[in-house]
Amino acid sequence: MFEAPPEVRMTAGYLLALGAGIVLYMRFAFTRAATDVSVRSSVARILYCVIWGASIIAYVRWPDLLERWNLFIFPQVRWSSMVPATLSILLMIWAMRSHLQLDEDGNIDASGLYTWCRYPLDAALTLFVIAVTLLCANWLLLAVTLVSFSLHRFGVPFELERVRRERLGPAYDEYAARTGWFLPSVAPAKKAHYQVPSRFGLTAIMGLLTVLAIIFGLLRAFDAPPVVYLFVGSEIMAICLAQILFGAAPRGSSALTGAILLPLWVFLTMNMRAVPMPYHLILTFFLIAFGSLMGYCIGALAAGFFLMMDLIEPWLIRDAAVYQLPIHKFPGPKGPSDSD
Repeated sequence: MFEAPPEVRMTAGYLLALGAGIVLYMRFAFTRAATDVSVRSSVARILYCVIWGASIIAYVRWPDLLERWNLFIFPQVRWSSMVPATLSILLMIWAMRSHLQLDEDGNIDASGLYTWCRYPLDAALTLFVIAVTLLCANWLLLAVTLVSFSLHRFGVPFELERVRRERLGPAYDEYAARTGWFLPSVAPAKKAHYQVPSRFGLTAIMGLLTVLAIIFGLLRAFDAPPVVYLFVGSEIMAICLAQILFGAAPRGSSALTGAILLPLWVFLTMNMRAVPMPYHLILTFFLIAFGSLMGYCIGALAAGFFLMMDLIEPWLIRDAAVYQLPIHKFPGPKGPSDSD
């Protein structure tokens, strides 16, 4: 059982108040055109914010209620979450100052972050929620974040897509084809490039070893216990192997691998006998859910790493001219005829 420091709870409460205040101020302080649907809210979005905000308030105001769910996290990792939290607040301001509407000619007029993605405010809110949850380092808050994130992900975009297509007409279809949902859209690539290849060259191997060395060096700097090394190494290697063996479904295999490994390592390294059975089942469910999400993200990073290595390898290895070695003939042993 780990106690949350008072400065952590105070910072989490301050960030919650700051984020909510900025959203409310930006929502009502700026007028928008009638065709602007950039800040249209929905029941799912309101529930998403209310459920998560209430859990943070409980964590700040009544820490004893959630103390048993606190998890160990290195202070450096905990306070590094302030970087994405600050970035997400700036993105909120930028997103709510941007607009998406029809111009006089009936074309889409997208400014700011709407130039690259269709839901920048939701992306900024998600980044903010993840950063503050990482700062709190609590299993129950993590579970609430996953549930509220799923509610938001499957509720908000689909409802607003329908409303936008009704209001903005066919011009929105063209806009949607060249932009992403929450992140900027990228040019499509072949499906084979989005998985760990079954064979890769020496450059990819050296790059992978370098990345692992950097990760283990950071763990060593933070005095991580040996089990953390085992978990990180087994997670990366198992996900890469799963993508190689099951190339037809790389994302599903990565998520399944993460869903198996995270509960396995937690139950092998923690004393769960003192945990009551209902809590045991709830913890198992959320470990599987979070492990699958972690495995999916690590699998995407691994595939992106090998894709990046394929792109930069031609710049690292230049075609060199092949020089043919001269052929030297060495005299053999002299025979009787040679002496004549």
